[in-house]
Amino acid sequence: MTIRSWRLLLFALVLVNLAGAPVSWIVEGVTPSWIAYPALLLVGLALYARGRHAGAVVFVGASALLFLLVHSPFDAEALADHCKNPVNSAKACHPALWLTWLGAIPLVTVVVAGLTWRATERPGPPPPA
Repeated sequence: MTIRSWRLLLFALVLVNLAGAPVSWIVEGVTPSWIAYPALLLVGLALYARGRHAGAVVFVGASALLFLLVHSPFDAEALADHCKNPVNSAKACHPALWLTWLGAIPLVTVVVAGLTWRATERPGPPPPA
């Protein structure tokens, strides 16, 4: 794949991640992580728009990784035999929603960001002759 293809794929994943916010707000209510994460993704898009391509890729990847790690208890509960909300056991458990929006999509974003960064041309010393 070309660097342009990787960047377009990452951009599409950022849009998919952003779409998760209203889904979560409808099902779970507004939560701090679903305010901060979309804001961080928008900062990554702004960096990209300013020509900071490698920095934007790293920023989006790091944001997705942090989001994934913060929500790992939800993914663990979604895979458990008796799912319960790790924040408040009186609240409902949404395994499919959690595994999709808190697990799989951010994980794919982290992987694609890493592959995009790897394919990005960065200034550095020339290769040895």
